[in-house]
Amino acid sequence: MLCFFPRWPRPGLAFLIVALAGTAFCGPNPSAAAETVVKRLAQDAAYVLDAPAARLESQTLDLYGPEEKPETPWPVVLFVHGGAWRFGDKAMMGTKPAAFVGHGYLLASANYRLAEPVTPREQAQDVARAVRWLHDHAREHGGDPDRIFLMGHSAGAHLAALVGTDERLLGECGLGPEAVRGVVLLDGAGYDVPKQIAAARLERLQGLYKRAFGDDERAQREASPVAHVVAGKHFPPFLIFHVGQRRDSREQSELLAGKLRDAGGQATTAHEPEKNHLTLNREFGLAGDGPTAKVFEFLDRVPAGK
Repeated sequence: MLCFFPRWPRPGLAFLIVALAGTAFCGPNPSAAAETVVKRLAQDAAYVLDAPAARLESQTLDLYGPEEKPETPWPVVLFVHGGAWRFGDKAMMGTKPAAFVGHGYLLASANYRLAEPVTPREQAQDVARAVRWLHDHAREHGGDPDRIFLMGHSAGAHLAALVGTDERLLGECGLGPEAVRGVVLLDGAGYDVPKQIAAARLERLQGLYKRAFGDDERAQREASPVAHVVAGKHFPPFLIFHVGQRRDSREQSELLAGKLRDAGGQATTAHEPEKNHLTLNREFGLAGDGPTAKVFEFLDRVPAGK
């Protein structure tokens, strides 16, 4: 069994990052796919080859798959970690590698730039560049470049949603919007940033969003996935989770899903009343986990091919 130890992006922040990302790193793996032998097919692969040395580690990904290369290419899921757009690491994967590989998927996990003054939209550019790397390199690792999915938690859900709705991000990488076959969002609440800031009941929460997105409402709108959902565009299908009694996540999730459906896209929301923001992510891949089953049912329904 692989045991995942994170490379902390900043010393002294371990406790805060764990609290924000809510992911177990090591220990017994009670996943239904616990018997799966997972191999790290690529580690710290740079998806921006011309990045300055100071940014190189921030623009890398890991790729997990089976010990033996599959005869038929497997679909690929790119996971985007959370952490308030300022913390987190691609190594914080818990049971996800065993769960996805056990179900016949390659799993990638990407770092993205965290240090200020990088903006969330620039972070979404990093995610799109990681998609480009997978599109170019998936086949050599046994993956299907025509079946790449995005999945993100918290701030990572916002970034995945932005890549899935603003076609310019993939376009800047030479890809069309169909390069992403589906998007799974785990309890995000930044899909309409100005609305989220205005509705924030706690000054601390409002400050978190303003620190990430700034005070300029036009820039906040540009970084909001809902702002890019208009009729006549292509969108991949979305599966959007929200948890417990978290009002902002529910409202933002239903807002994005409604916008997608009104624009002719496919979007399903899933309320998980027994989960909270941390456990939805941390327990993904455990045996009997309901959201895990829903994600695989969603991914398996997407037809193969372009």
